[in-house]
Amino acid sequence: MIEEKFYEFACEFYTVEKVVQTVVLLNNGETETIRLEARFRHDTEKYDIASYKKEYFTVQPTFPQTNGKYDREQEDAETWVKYELPSVTENSADKAIERALNWLKDRCKDCH
Repeated sequence: MIEEKFYEFACEFYTVEKVVQTVVLLNNGETETIRLEARFRHDTEKYDIASYKKEYFTVQPTFPQTNGKYDREQEDAETWVKYELPSVTENSADKAIERALNWLKDRCKDCH
């Protein structure tokens, strides 16, 4: 466990104890890849959830150029961006994940 007293420059500590990634079919017909992180909060000794969705984008270089052409091609990339879910506070990582999945279920259609 982290000894917070040795790191007075840091205001908050979280330990990610469990991560679940799932692909869901949203009510609008789109699919999303969702990442749920169950974090142990050292200040409250409870678990909360940080949630993200995967976003895809294209990186278009602007510089450097040689003879009016880019020195490299555009490329596809992906990243995680914050995904808003209602707040979750639980006594265990599993309970926090279950609660977040139940919030997520309200936005989704059945896949099967």
